[in-house]
Amino acid sequence: MPRYPASIEGAQQRVGGIARQFTNYECVRCAKAMVQAIGPRADASVIKLRTRSDNGLVLLPSKGIQAATLMKSIHDILACLQEQNAALLEKKTAHTLSAFLTGFALARREAGCSSDEVFLDSFNAWVRKRFRIESDQGWAKIVSFYSPSESEEIALFWKLYKQFTARRRLNGQCATEKSSRS
Repeated sequence: MPRYPASIEGAQQRVGGIARQFTNYECVRCAKAMVQAIGPRADASVIKLRTRSDNGLVLLPSKGIQAATLMKSIHDILACLQEQNAALLEKKTAHTLSAFLTGFALARREAGCSSDEVFLDSFNAWVRKRFRIESDQGWAKIVSFYSPSESEEIALFWKLYKQFTARRRLNGQCATEKSSRS
């Protein structure tokens, strides 16, 4: 009898390893492999993400990201990630988070929404300015550099994200994002 993961984190690690075995546009096969790997009793569901070919499927533990089908912006996915202590990330580092968010923004752009990329570009510029970085280093590299250890990178990201969004709210820049999310 196969051994199934006993925790959400274990399931995420297992499905992360499976996802790396598939290339782009093999979503259906990948999702089926994930379902088989975590077992029939897993508290999980296969959700559909909008892609150009409209066949994207992803498996996520329902407790890990209950609102996945309601994701309307990068801020929604960040809220879920923060609530679940970045459980969706195989490795909890700034670089992994950056890759995840970039992929999410790219998928949303394919679905006709570019506001997530605008947010990422703005956040990137703000982090560079905040740390007085004049090169074109990305926010993940800066967060990694200023974190004492890999395990503290995500905490620094959340601190910066909170500061950035608070500043944008004060400047009234979130009003258009919220109205476009409705």
